[in-house]
Amino acid sequence: MRIGSLSLILLSCLGGCGPAPPATRPTDPAQWHPTPSTPLRFNPQTAVRVHGFVVWIGPCPKAPPIEGWLRVDSKEELRIFENPNQLRLHGDSGRVEGAVVILEDVDASEAGPWSHPPVRVLVSDAGIRVAQGPYHRQTRVGFVREGDLVDFVAEDHGSHVLSLRGSEFFGMPLPRVGVSRRHRFTERGVVEIFSAAYRPWHRAYLWVTPNPYGTTTNDRGEFTIELVPPGEYRIRVWHPNSEILSYERDPNTGRVTRLRFGSPFTASRHLLVRAGMDPVVLTLSK
Repeated sequence: MRIGSLSLILLSCLGGCGPAPPATRPTDPAQWHPTPSTPLRFNPQTAVRVHGFVVWIGPCPKAPPIEGWLRVDSKEELRIFENPNQLRLHGDSGRVEGAVVILEDVDASEAGPWSHPPVRVLVSDAGIRVAQGPYHRQTRVGFVREGDLVDFVAEDHGSHVLSLRGSEFFGMPLPRVGVSRRHRFTERGVVEIFSAAYRPWHRAYLWVTPNPYGTTTNDRGEFTIELVPPGEYRIRVWHPNSEILSYERDPNTGRVTRLRFGSPFTASRHLLVRAGMDPVVLTLSK
């Protein structure tokens, strides 16, 4: 009787002693994203809008396209994909589209409320897209409040497995179409997302930060950061590098499984934020 009882106990633990599956998130993102709270020391009456643009100095770096194999109608086809880290400049002005601009060293007790919408990472054979903002605007970069959840969703029937590296380090399999998986990001910094399933053209980035003062430049190379408390900070600009340093290949097929890109382009400088300040000019170069 004791052995039988022990067996039942062991079977019960094998079936249910592990971590409980995550609860299904409500359909409306407003229901699961924490309600922004305004710290007591934040004063919207004195807050400043920081506006400016990012300029590339020198020749535009080359962005070699990436070859990859996809299964289409039960056959494998070789496709050519755009480099996901390609630098885009606005006309002849040299202004950079899609550069990340971050305001650092802001006292958390003086920062304004979190203003970025929730993030969903959408994965398909074509690439990885970050859905955030009005009308679910899709880019390669998202901003995540430290401690918040992010949804990861496969949009097609490809066998998608993601690798995430940087301030956090883990894998994320997405075995079912349309079924989201979630991860809570608790370590601030940049997280690079790429494929661990033979899709070397996949790349996207998440910036995990405790305050809302991050954005990307628009198609004219301009950026705006709202509700910044007056003070002295560092402002940082960042853009991924399109240069391919090395290829990892499958030893059996010789196909490229993963790419290693060069170090991101980045620069920072001191910034005095005050009422009536001039537009901020940030520069990047190779």
